[in-house]
Amino acid sequence: MPVRNFEVMNLRSSTQRVLRFSFAGAAAILCCTLTHAQIDSTYIRAVDLLVQRVNAVKDYELRTLENEEFLAQMTDGGGELTGYVKGGELVKMVSWVGVSSCVFVTEYYFDHSKLIFVQEQGSEFAYVDSTASFDPAVQNVTMEARFYYRDKDAAPVALKGSTRCGGAPTKEWAEVYPAEVARLKDLLMQ
Repeated sequence: MPVRNFEVMNLRSSTQRVLRFSFAGAAAILCCTLTHAQIDSTYIRAVDLLVQRVNAVKDYELRTLENEEFLAQMTDGGGELTGYVKGGELVKMVSWVGVSSCVFVTEYYFDHSKLIFVQEQGSEFAYVDSTASFDPAVQNVTMEARFYYRDKDAAPVALKGSTRCGGAPTKEWAEVYPAEVARLKDLLMQ
């Protein structure tokens, strides 16, 4: 009799585990489907094509801000913000910021003045043992983050690596970029 109770307890326990995992899996799929309902692979391909077209054009009006003109707090490596304007409309911004022994380059792309894509790369300066210092002439990309935007939805598509100056990218960055973009656009388009 005790063996039978043990078998029933194991069966119940196994069934509960399977149900728990099934429910968790279904919830994860539903969550991801709802989150990315507006940002699917077709949309991503369309944005990638638009980014390629923007990058292929060479006759933009360039607007540039340096250091304190756009940085909320000056960094030890300085910075530069370049806006690419076509027909009075901002289509791309590139921010370059040097921090200690790292450089961050963030590219923002717009379609009809709406943010559609952000790509950020972090590079680290190589450390030279013989001089016990960093060499800014040798930089290695160690971090990449890519975010696609559509209306109020945002989807991180690539969050890779990290830098010694800023750590690893997170999906929460997607929520920060729109406010930063609004601030930078205002500065560039004055």
